[in-house]
Amino acid sequence: MLLTLANPMTILSFLAVFAAFAGQAPVEPAGIAAMVSGIVAGSLAWWAVLSLGVAGIVARGGERFRQAIARLCAVLLSVMGVCLLYSAAGLPFWR
Repeated sequence: MLLTLANPMTILSFLAVFAAFAGQAPVEPAGIAAMVSGIVAGSLAWWAVLSLGVAGIVARGGERFRQAIARLCAVLLSVMGVCLLYSAAGLPFWR
């Protein structure tokens, strides 16, 4: 949960939500607590559903399935790393 809160996109999303409500009505502490609690509960529910769903899929797939997913993730991370290196060097990697 703390890792999610440290994500820059999450921080910007929180700022956008709070900015949208700024000046709309008098701010009450109970309203702020309800909004923050709702955001936290939604985030917690999302991660629980995602984790349980992936764990269920992987458990049904067996060892070969896990190895295939691990290889796919390794390839995707490698491609993203190469793209990042090209970008850092100022070279175009997408045309």
